[in-house]
Amino acid sequence: MNTENADFLRKDGALSSDRPDIPSVLKDAMELVSRIGERYLWVDALCIQQDSPAKHRDLARMDVIYSHSLFALIAVDGTNANAPLPGLRPRSRLPLKPVIHIRGRVLISEPPSLDEVLESSKYETRGWTLQERLLSRRCLYMS
Repeated sequence: MNTENADFLRKDGALSSDRPDIPSVLKDAMELVSRIGERYLWVDALCIQQDSPAKHRDLARMDVIYSHSLFALIAVDGTNANAPLPGLRPRSRLPLKPVIHIRGRVLISEPPSLDEVLESSKYETRGWTLQERLLSRRCLYMS
C-alpha cells in the first residue's frame, strides 16, 4: 500500500479474489484463512503504508503483530507474489516421496527435513525471516 492506492485498497471489494491483479500468494492466503474459519489476514505490504513516515513506527511494532497472530504463514518456495501456496490448490505440490520400483520392490525415499528445505529456499535469503520465526507463536510452512 502506498499514497497512490491507499484509498482504493480501503474500499469494500478492493481485494476480491476474482480480481486478476491480486497476486496468487495473496489469493491463496485469503483462501487458507477462510478455510480455517478465520476472518483476518495481516499482509505487511498492504497493512503498512510503504511511503508513509508512519512506516517506521509500524515496523517497530511488528513484535506485537507477530506475537498476537494465530500463526505466521510462510511460503517457503515462493520466489515472488505470483507463486501460489503449494498444497492449497489441486496438483500445486510436487510429490514429497519419490517412488522407485526395483526388482518388484517399492522403495520410497525420505522427504527432506524442514531445516534442509529452508536452507535451500528463497525464504532464508529475506531479511525479516528471523524475527518472523522468533516472534510468532507458530509458523505454518507451505512447501
